[in-house]
Amino acid sequence: MSTLYLTDNWTSFSNNMAEKRKSLDGKKKILMVGLACLDLVNVVGSYPIEDQDMRVESQRWCRGGNASNSSVVLSQLADSVVECLVTLSDKATSQIILQDLEKYGTSHENCVVHPDTETPTSVVIVNKVTGTRTILHGNRSLPELRFEDFDKLSLSKYKWIHFE
Repeated sequence: MSTLYLTDNWTSFSNNMAEKRKSLDGKKKILMVGLACLDLVNVVGSYPIEDQDMRVESQRWCRGGNASNSSVVLSQLADSVVECLVTLSDKATSQIILQDLEKYGTSHENCVVHPDTETPTSVVIVNKVTGTRTILHGNRSLPELRFEDFDKLSLSKYKWIHFE
């Protein structure tokens, strides 16, 4: 499995995203609604057998969740400001998610933060040989978005609202 990087110069990329957002000020946004979580991605040569210890070939933490992933892709491709609307924990782990969204120029100003909750996590097992993946997801305490969360938004600011 190879990783595709749009650019090796993240500072330049970040500056370009900031310039793009400035040029789009005042335009209607795209709102992506759903989940953001932390993924622990484990790459293995073969899928583990039950009750077996196994070393991984590589391992990394990254931002995950359908809404946050789709938001980042759209931020890079669309000629629009993209906003990600998710619920977040008040723990430091949510900062990893927010910083990564910012790095890609994805807006997140209306995310709903819930105190005394935990950030959802997913353990992803990627089989390097077959390219398949298995995801184990856990969300112990973070509530879903509610109608009241949408009621606070000025929906006229959005040209498209997508639910993941």
